[in-house]
Amino acid sequence: MTLNSTDPGAAFRPKTFLVNFGHIVGNGVFAVTFSTLGVQRVSATITSNMGSPPMRGYFASPADEFSVVIP
Repeated sequence: MTLNSTDPGAAFRPKTFLVNFGHIVGNGVFAVTFSTLGVQRVSATITSNMGSPPMRGYFASPADEFSVVIP
C-alpha cells in the first residue's frame, strides 16, 4: 500500500506498507509532513503483487482532509 497526498511535496514516514490478505502487516502508524498551505487530502493505493488483484484502500477514520496553516 502506498500513501499519497494532494500536496505534491508531502513527505510520509513510512510511505509504503505491506498488505497481506487485505490487512496491513504491522500497526499502520505513519507520519506526514505537508509543504503546502491549505486543505490537503491523504489517500491510500493498494497495488497488486504476485498475481493478486488490486484492492481498494480506505482509512478507518472518516478524516482524510487536513487544514495546513502557518504554525
